[in-house]
Amino acid sequence: KTDFSGTKDVDLSHTDLSGVREIKCPAEEIDLDGCKNLPPVLDFSTTKNVILAYADLSGVREIKGSTEEINLSRITAKLPPILDFSGTKIVILSFSDLSGVSEIKLPTETINLSGCKNLPPVLDFSTIKGVMLSDTDLSGTREIKWPTEKVKLSWGVNLPSVLDFSRTKEVMLTVSDLSGVREIKCPAEKINLSECKNLPPVLDFSTTKNVLLAYADLSGVREIKWPDNGQILDPDKNRWPEHLRKSYDLWRAKMIVKNDSKENAKQNIPNRITSNGRQV
Repeated sequence: KTDFSGTKDVDLSHTDLSGVREIKCPAEEIDLDGCKNLPPVLDFSTTKNVILAYADLSGVREIKGSTEEINLSRITAKLPPILDFSGTKIVILSFSDLSGVSEIKLPTETINLSGCKNLPPVLDFSTIKGVMLSDTDLSGTREIKWPTEKVKLSWGVNLPSVLDFSRTKEVMLTVSDLSGVREIKCPAEKINLSECKNLPPVLDFSTTKNVLLAYADLSGVREIKWPDNGQILDPDKNRWPEHLRKSYDLWRAKMIVKNDSKENAKQNIPNRITSNGRQV
């Protein structure tokens, strides 16, 4: 038994923990980077930060996350079937093999699954603020419920047929291949589709404030519904098909007239006289 409960920080990186059956963790941080032969149960629930990158977790059957951040990036050995991060704020699982993981109890704020493989078939991020899934193969995932704040999905491949970001504020889909995606339900604040290819034939940005399409391949897009009260940032019109250039120019003209009308309406509001004789 190894008791660090009265210590703040512990560095055990690249240590062979054969014979250790329990680790009582310190209060602030424990570094188990590259360790092997860890105990079967790892309880970090009383520790703020944990580093387990490159660790051999082949003998571990249960992990309880830390309170602030846990780093489990680049884990190649099979992870436990249930990963409980429900008491953790930030989780980093990037470039790890999740085969054998049947359930991920999510952290309270963000999770980084960039570059992971063999993700579960259903991913529900609806209770957290953000997720990173860049460079992740989602071919085995049939359903995703997205978080409320931010989604980073750059270099995405084998994405689900419907991407419903309607509950999310900001989405980054840059440099993604959207083959097989037939519908994108856009977020409220911002969507970045720069350098994407194989976009759906209809793109509806009507409820989104900011849209980025720089260097996106729009050759297969037949219709774009432009923002009702938003803007297209850095439009790269010279690369667009002619029918989209005409559609964009018409939308811009309408937006200019609309904004001018609003400004004129503000200037023409008559002054009101209050009971004490002041103008407002």
